Amino acid sequence: MKRVSLITLFIISTIVTNAGDFLISPAFKYQTINNSGSPVEVTSGEYIGRLYSDYDETMNAQASHIGIVIKLDGIDRGMMQIQATYINNNIVAGIYQEDELIAFSDSVFIEGNTIIELSSDRDKDGLLDYKEAKINLKTDSNDSDNDGYLDNEEIGDIDNPRDSDNDHIIDALDLDSDNDGMSDKDEKKYGFNPIDNSDASIDSDGDGMSNINEIEAGTNPKDENDYPKSNMSNQEKALFTILLNRSNQLNKDNNDIIINVPALFMIEALKKSK
Repeated sequence: MKRVSLITLFIISTIVTNAGDFLISPAFKYQTINNSGSPVEVTSGEYIGRLYSDYDETMNAQASHIGIVIKLDGIDRGMMQIQATYINNNIVAGIYQEDELIAFSDSVFIEGNTIIELSSDRDKDGLLDYKEAKINLKTDSNDSDNDGYLDNEEIGDIDNPRDSDNDHIIDALDLDSDNDGMSDKDEKKYGFNPIDNSDASIDSDGDGMSNINEIEAGTNPKDENDYPKSNMSNQEKALFTILLNRSNQLNKDNNDIIINVPALFMIEALKKSK
């Protein structure tokens, strides 16, 4: 069977990388035992499926069996026989590859023969769950840091995740990936580059205020008519408007020359010189 590169896990409450330490929750710490005293598991190519239960009593060697079919990503990985003692109890299934847990099911209430569906990419972001869990990404959300950029946009190589500002926080978990003072969410909102820290000091709308100063002031860095009003008097605001309008007109009249009149800065300088 061709080897499939799979990902990390996040289970109800516990992240697991070692099969021997597999805990799904405090209730699901018992590996299901069959009549021969061996763990209930099935091998399918390079995969091993195991069952776990919240049932913690000595098994009756004469107990009858029911069938559990485990499917990984829609593919049947085999049938497991478990004792009828487990009927009316909860079962969780795990799939291992090279002794590493790569996929798991939600808790399933067993009443009889059952099919348990497992997924190796529960949030459908193209990143395998077991690899996501290893680097603390959420396996039930495709935007782990909720910044508007999907994990698969920010991660780069999942085996060597991108850390644009070298702050030891990967971009997919970093609220300010380029450490320029503007959050990734704000950069997404205004169309800036979240991994280019030079755009913080730029004045995108030509109103005399840098992008980061506008964001900090709560104004729109892409709207020349929305700018921090500072503590200007009405006369100074009128002068600012005149200068800003003149700046915009000069820019329109000179297509080959970019003219930027930092109106607000000029007025603040005038105030300080009084």
